[in-house]
Amino acid sequence: HPETDVRLLDLNKIVNSTYNPRKNFCEDTLLELAESIKQLGVLQPICVRPRDEGFEIVYGERRYWAAAMANLKFIPALVRDLSDAEAEDAAITENLQREDVRPREEAAAYKRALQSGRHTIESLVGKFGKSEAYIRSRLKLCELIDALAGMLDKEDISVGVATEIAKYPADIQQEVYDDHFAEGCYSSWKTARIKEIARRLYERYMTKLESYNFDKTECLSCQHNTANQVLFKDECTGGCAGCQNRECMIRKNNEFLVQKAVKLLKDDPRTTLATDGETPAAVLEALEKEGYHVEELEYSVYHYDKGPQMPDAPQAEEFESEEDFTEAKEEYEAEMAAFAEETQRLEFDISEGRVRKYAVIGNLDIEIRYEEIGDEEREV
Repeated sequence: HPETDVRLLDLNKIVNSTYNPRKNFCEDTLLELAESIKQLGVLQPICVRPRDEGFEIVYGERRYWAAAMANLKFIPALVRDLSDAEAEDAAITENLQREDVRPREEAAAYKRALQSGRHTIESLVGKFGKSEAYIRSRLKLCELIDALAGMLDKEDISVGVATEIAKYPADIQQEVYDDHFAEGCYSSWKTARIKEIARRLYERYMTKLESYNFDKTECLSCQHNTANQVLFKDECTGGCAGCQNRECMIRKNNEFLVQKAVKLLKDDPRTTLATDGETPAAVLEALEKEGYHVEELEYSVYHYDKGPQMPDAPQAEEFESEEDFTEAKEEYEAEMAAFAEETQRLEFDISEGRVRKYAVIGNLDIEIRYEEIGDEEREV
């Protein structure tokens, strides 16, 4: 039968394939297998397909090399007539189902299956009985920098640790390696638990969306939002979320700052747009391109006044008795009256030129600050 056509083939007529997911074989285990083959023979046939005048290995390359090391002239082989696509799928399937496949070889096999266009994450989940999180975490290993990939191959770090680091860009991986895994590093993470490393990485390197003030409606369903990724389900249990698309995040933040600055200026033309050096360069360029001048402050933003602060209204549940609550409300009304008076006075001083109102454009938001103008400057 074509599906069970097992023959003894001359090893010299067999060539290895280029699509075997397993690229490296441990010499020690290969020697052990060769010794076993000397004693017992090849117990499980390899799989080949006709190729030119000979045969090409579909799977079983490790057995092939061990048989050669054992000085066998022939090897039992299942001969199947397969197309390139069928041979590649067969190789991936057989090798991924073996217990001794290395994590990065497994990752490369999944990646190759996806790149072939014949598989999706969902189809791989069904084909191999693995979870989506498992397959996605393995795929991340393809993005490891060489230094960490080498440590994983030598089992100097676990696959769990490697997966956590692989979630981040190459520049961050390199920094983590230099600081925490290289020889003589200042603070080693080699003995830290996987969950602790995941927490440290997320806290230090993941950009939190909550830090930004732009409209995050689009972010709620975005694939780059870590809250929507199975790989970050542990880090996002508290509802936190990070953004992995830094370019998009920076663009949204810059647009927010430009739009808010323009609105503040239009709402109150007396406002002076200003920077104390923290404004993103792209924001300054965009504003100047639209014809708005941004003044550079002489001092740090903290040198300038914030203006009157509106008092917080008391809440009934914060007080033990009705009398205390009533007293707090009276104090609040007095504070509100003072706040209104100070605000009115400030507005008058701005209109009279005694106080300058600044909209200081920072890195993430815009602060309103005030500066009292001296008599000499006011006369000028």
